[in-house]
Amino acid sequence: MDLVASLPAFVVAVVLISASPGPAMALILRRAALHGFRGAVPTVLGLEAVSGTVLIVLGLRMAAATR
Repeated sequence: MDLVASLPAFVVAVVLISASPGPAMALILRRAALHGFRGAVPTVLGLEAVSGTVLIVLGLRMAAATR
């Protein structure tokens, strides 16, 4: 399967999964309700940065453990 052809479906799936209710989504909705778009964007970026950092660190640890 061509990666470029499957990218739109992947992006839609990621957005739907990310928008599922949970503590992070509640925080984002609260910030958006109180402070609008400008208040919600930094919250989203911060949550994603932490999630990405954790995944990278875990991946590096798993790679080091398999050597």
